[in-house]
Amino acid sequence: MKSSTGVLVDECLSPQLAQWLTEQGCRNAVSVRDLDMLGAEDEELLGLARQNDQILLTLDWKRVRTFRASDSPGVVCLRLGERTRQHIKAVLSAFMASGHIEKCKHKVLRLSEGRFNVTDCAGNSTRFSFGFFA
Repeated sequence: MKSSTGVLVDECLSPQLAQWLTEQGCRNAVSVRDLDMLGAEDEELLGLARQNDQILLTLDWKRVRTFRASDSPGVVCLRLGERTRQHIKAVLSAFMASGHIEKCKHKVLRLSEGRFNVTDCAGNSTRFSFGFFA
């Protein structure tokens, strides 16, 4: 699926995920590791994502829950029971196929198997579902 959304893959995820996202049609998917930005501060990563019109993809809920949607270029936090590369790709494939990735800008999402919660700029939270079959 082609996506106009760029993705900055956090250091807690494999840099190979950025390459896979590009192969799946995401524009401008790059890993923090490939940019030699290991250990970068949150504000630096958000600034980079904002500058490059990307959303930040992470597993780090402690980091994400401090972000305000209004300050964010868009953040997707994977909250998965299983964290194998194959499972992460399966969940992301289903999420991307649902078309919801295009709605991530300036929102904070908690993404899990078949559902996600979105917090918008006003602090409102909404739960959505999408088709996911493991």
